[in-house]
Amino acid sequence: MAKREKNLVSVVIPIYNGERYIEETLRSALNQTHADLEVICIIDGTKDASASIIEKMKDPRVSILEQENRGATFTRNRGLSLATGEYILFLDQDDVIEPDFIESAVREIVRTGSTGVAVNGYRIDAKGRVIRRMYRINKPKLTLKSLLKGNQLCTSSQVLLKRDSLAAIGGFDVSADQADDWDMWLRHARGGKLVFLDRYLLSYRLHDANQSRNVDKMLKSELHIAEKKLADIGNPDRIKSYSYMRYAKGSGNWGALAKAVRLNTWLMLQPRFYVTACQVALNRQK
Repeated sequence: MAKREKNLVSVVIPIYNGERYIEETLRSALNQTHADLEVICIIDGTKDASASIIEKMKDPRVSILEQENRGATFTRNRGLSLATGEYILFLDQDDVIEPDFIESAVREIVRTGSTGVAVNGYRIDAKGRVIRRMYRINKPKLTLKSLLKGNQLCTSSQVLLKRDSLAAIGGFDVSADQADDWDMWLRHARGGKLVFLDRYLLSYRLHDANQSRNVDKMLKSELHIAEKKLADIGNPDRIKSYSYMRYAKGSGNWGALAKAVRLNTWLMLQPRFYVTACQVALNRQK
């Protein structure tokens, strides 16, 4: 592990076919009011124009590495091993952060004595147009108890973490696949403290290439975590029931909703169950 430098923020950007958005994303990282940062760009086995776009920006704070394709989770962990900052941000290649994102997040970590802070933001489309706010009424509660019901965070791009606390739990788990971020927040919450900063400091881009759009694979990944990792801190069937309910909502699958109820009949006493049922019905009509 590289030696830590106090107040330095390490921004790790995994890149896979990222030429469409990487310049905008990288500029948003470099134009921070917190200037003490390093940006580690890791190109994960693709041969598009991303490297040349980054090189043309000629910023000494930016380093570029290339590797054979290993996936985003492995790439984030490699970035963690190379980072020298006290804080770390895993920024996706198509997301954009506001100029005071890092300064505000560092200040909040210091103020609250936390080990990580998640910010609010906007969901944007492929052309950068705002779709909606990430959180409007129901703001995330980042306690272990709350996170056991499901991942309340949209993307790792919205979270600034203290590097030491992240390294202590071993970084991301490659076996967690598409639920690797949920797995990370769960493990972090067992010994650390995540807080939510209700400021709109991130634009989270939604487009056809988003991995999170694969709801079948996401369900499989979440069930794997519930069965293999969470038996010691919660009821695996209850945890899985929330995964099936989220899957039903995204896929319009009544069978998945019925499976959720069989695993956890208490769901029928919760308003979110009936909201989900309405959403399943609407998805079935499309």
